[in-house]
Amino acid sequence: MFENAQSEHAMKLNANDKIWAPVDNPRYLLVIPAGRQEPQNRNQFLAANLQMLQRLQAEAGEEEIQEANQVLRQLETEVLDWMPDKLLNDPRTLDLLTDLTPVDGSPLKEWKAGVEEALKEPRMLETEAREEAETLTLAGRISQMIED
Repeated sequence: MFENAQSEHAMKLNANDKIWAPVDNPRYLLVIPAGRQEPQNRNQFLAANLQMLQRLQAEAGEEEIQEANQVLRQLETEVLDWMPDKLLNDPRTLDLLTDLTPVDGSPLKEWKAGVEEALKEPRMLETEAREEAETLTLAGRISQMIED
């Protein structure tokens, strides 16, 4: 798995960002901007995750975009066939990653299926969740979603 690391690629958190994550499961961590509600269901979670991915992409430099593209190239051929050739250099890619139905048995399908359970789990302590969020990168988040 592509590890998140404290680097220039890590997410830039605002003091008023809410960090949400289930205990012991940072694969489902969300950074929620102030004024937004925590997700209550799968659709709200996926929408918040998409917003977080878009934020990570907006903050990323070219090197980080290329690292994230390398991670995306690990998707199943059946999914990649629906993705734009330029991957993250095309604004449609993150929407497609969120909206496409993943291949049966794929890590992305398992990640999406795990959302409902993650929403039921107790929350991670805010300080611990913030530490996790401070290391979050675009490539790292995509890796959490699509790799075992």
